[in-house]
Amino acid sequence: MFKSASLVVGLCGILILQGCNTAEQANPWKASSTKHVRIQVCLPTKVVKFEDLVLNRLENHPTSPQRPYSQAELEIAPKTVRRMVPVESPRAIDSPLLPYEQVRKRSGFSIGRRLISLEDSTIADQPVFEEGFTQPVSELVAFAVLIRGKETKADEATQYWYTLPKEIPVGVFSGWLAPISMIPPGYSPHPSFSLTRGGMLPIFPVHGDTPKMRVSLVEPPTYKRSPATDFLPALYTARTKFKSDDSGRFFVYEFVEKSGERIPACE
Repeated sequence: MFKSASLVVGLCGILILQGCNTAEQANPWKASSTKHVRIQVCLPTKVVKFEDLVLNRLENHPTSPQRPYSQAELEIAPKTVRRMVPVESPRAIDSPLLPYEQVRKRSGFSIGRRLISLEDSTIADQPVFEEGFTQPVSELVAFAVLIRGKETKADEATQYWYTLPKEIPVGVFSGWLAPISMIPPGYSPHPSFSLTRGGMLPIFPVHGDTPKMRVSLVEPPTYKRSPATDFLPALYTARTKFKSDDSGRFFVYEFVEKSGERIPACE
């Protein structure tokens, strides 16, 4: 199972100076594995709230990757989505997007940097983020979320690094797991630089209310959609209907699917 930060330190030897060869030790999956992995990230110290939006008539997304649905198909598509609403709390999230970074090993090593979007909330109203597509479990070396504090420079952030646990449940999520390393702002060289050159992830002590992650093994995506479960028409319709001159640039990410799942609180 997933090892705590202290156990990882014990296995990997000297802290910081030598690090842990994450590229070799932390991902035990064989290259022949065909499973993908879903990753969600929770911010335990933040709060988000939603309101339900029930839409009477849906529209097709103009650039949908498949043929437009017929009117009869749109009638059976999900019609309720959720929208993020303002929260009068210092713990309210600043953005529906979270900086995310990952290192993958394919023909060589590669770095992916992107913003992952708000996906859901826990039963304690903590925000849950997820990227819009899965990753091959055999290729994922390590990943991180980046959190900027009030005192950090614009190009610096605390990096919370994670690796996959050796046992991942199929079709359901694991419990919430802590990062294995909490790398301070301004640390150099950047961990991705080391990992993509066959090096080691520097292991720093993990403390405080850190972001948590959970994972699930899933089948590779087929990109075939069923109108009965496809939220894209409802999301597109809501974003079109409620867009105004005051809408910010991240407006579209305020809308999420109504999953109905009760996600346990992350602590």
